[in-house]
Amino acid sequence: RRNKFKGSMRVVILSRSARAADSPAWGLGTDAKLVEQMLREGNSAGTFRITSIDHIDPTSFYGSPRKPQAVDIQIHLEVPCRAAWSWASYNIVVVNPEWWPRDAWNWALSAADIVVFKSEHARRLFPTVEGARARVIPWRAAETPPAAKARKREFLYLIGASANKLAAAQVIVRAWKSSWPALHIVGTQAVLDSLPTATTDNVTLR
Repeated sequence: RRNKFKGSMRVVILSRSARAADSPAWGLGTDAKLVEQMLREGNSAGTFRITSIDHIDPTSFYGSPRKPQAVDIQIHLEVPCRAAWSWASYNIVVVNPEWWPRDAWNWALSAADIVVFKSEHARRLFPTVEGARARVIPWRAAETPPAAKARKREFLYLIGASANKLAAAQVIVRAWKSSWPALHIVGTQAVLDSLPTATTDNVTLR
């Protein structure tokens, strides 16, 4: 497939953020925006040519206003969409080990043209993916990391827009002991308002 994309490419990003422009400024919405940004930067630099970039929710592939159509590349963010698979010449799957069912999505590991992992640790969790199709691409960060500060024995819990992280935080806040290190929980005001009152002074909601 080395010479497959000589012309301009049509790309679809499949994620539960149906449209990157309408998605939250965190979590998978940010991931979808970063992927689109990197594609547009590559197009501007002349590395490759892009005709279009669309965002589709994999859970409603056939029910979305945008009717299925043949494209060159589909990028599946975390959730591989079997219904969409045949509509692309090239399918790329970005794996999130935390949400990858043990067996249900293994078909995608063998069928994908490229399987992307966000860390070396995540890569090691999927040894059946041969090296030729595996890519480890650490998720995008600032080019210059912030200056290191003295470490503190504390915990930071970022909730974002995840319902599962919120549910876990509701349990953690009640269970945290005063003998444990400080815990800082960060979320939107609506998220913080839904959490129970901490029973110890070493839990901070921000």
